[in-house]
Amino acid sequence: GEELERAIAVARRSNEAVALLVFDIDHFRRINEVHGQVAGDQVLVHVGRLISGTVRSSDVVARVGGEEFGVLVRRCRAEDAVRLAEKVRTAVAASPATVAEREIPIRLSAAVACYPDHGAAAQDVLRAADKALMAAKNTGRDRVVPAGGG
Repeated sequence: GEELERAIAVARRSNEAVALLVFDIDHFRRINEVHGQVAGDQVLVHVGRLISGTVRSSDVVARVGGEEFGVLVRRCRAEDAVRLAEKVRTAVAASPATVAEREIPIRLSAAVACYPDHGAAAQDVLRAADKALMAAKNTGRDRVVPAGGG
């Protein structure tokens, strides 16, 4: 939240856009149940590395929930943000985590929301991203859904 608020304050002054990408590991609880908590932790580390390796070094990657990651992308228009989220989603799908010599396939549901398109304040952008993430999960997972439909 704080990081997003700061980014929006800067964007407002310089008249730029900020995108928030949210990624949620599909069926993460099942990974923990089937492979164990240690494997689950390794999957989280693996996904975090893949996300960081796919986005720009200037983008801020953070774990925001149990199995959720957020990426803050400054100076980014909505369509570019959606493209980036799609790139992350396919990168993760293409490289399963290897834990104790077993491959664990990983799929992500993702949402993209932007300032100023989807809100003038951080909480509005977060709310828009949450809504889009729910839509991604409710429409079959393993997909990117931009805020406000689209």
